[in-house]
Amino acid sequence: MYAQHAGTSSSSTGINMNINNRPVTSQLNKTQSSSQQDTSLQQSGQWKKGKWTSQEDQLLRDTVQEIGPDGVKDWLLVAKRVPNRSHKQCRERWTNHLCPQIRKQQWTEEEKRTLVKSWRKFSFQRNITK
Repeated sequence: MYAQHAGTSSSSTGINMNINNRPVTSQLNKTQSSSQQDTSLQQSGQWKKGKWTSQEDQLLRDTVQEIGPDGVKDWLLVAKRVPNRSHKQCRERWTNHLCPQIRKQQWTEEEKRTLVKSWRKFSFQRNITK
């Protein structure tokens, strides 16, 4: 998976693969306690919802570059520097929209074959372990 920027490890997804820097599935939230904290803060109205401004995007880019240019692992630290946005919002904004390594073009036939082959392999392995 695209674990480098997602803040996840191969153990949290069960799959550790990289197909030309494409996030294959939605990201997993590893830290339940921080997620619960985010939920309570969001319910209190502290987190901003909706569209990100260009200033927020730039602040997120700068913060990611400063904290972890080779792959951020601590999204809670990033969120502390981006006002009114949760660690989950920051991680998702970066991994889905801002990360310069994410390709947004159509998948090639070779990439599609690699994805299907990997899915079959790991799906089969998962069924065996159940």
